[in-house]
Amino acid sequence: MTADQIRTLIAALQAMLDEPAQKPIYPRLETIKGVQMMLSAPLNPLYRPSFYARLFGGQGQKFVADPSNAAEQENASLHLPLRSPAGFPLQYAIGWGDDGKRVVIGTPTVYNGDQAFNSDVEVMEAIRRDVKTPEQLAAEQAEWDKWATGMQGR
Repeated sequence: MTADQIRTLIAALQAMLDEPAQKPIYPRLETIKGVQMMLSAPLNPLYRPSFYARLFGGQGQKFVADPSNAAEQENASLHLPLRSPAGFPLQYAIGWGDDGKRVVIGTPTVYNGDQAFNSDVEVMEAIRRDVKTPEQLAAEQAEWDKWATGMQGR
């Protein structure tokens, strides 16, 4: 090995040591605001699970699937993005083409909570409008906890 090759190797090894921790591997089970979700890609930290996700994914050993229908097995062959540029889940209207293959109809919808949006800008505006005080958040969580406790006995 020449001196230049050794220097290049040392630089490459140093770069590997300096890299941040390895990125998470997907799919993976994560808890998002109290809901266990099997995610196929990372979500924006501001994402809120829907009512049904909280209903079914917030109970003990249960979890819900990725919030994007692009992650579903029958849609995998379409190779659709799972998230918007800002990291919110995308939902697609999917139908059948003249050739009998699955096709996307129109543009994807961006979801956050129980609301559907046309763009990340609309999502962020809605989030800004819905900002709650710590007291409001605590009261809302207490209601969910009370409700979830009642459901576990069934």
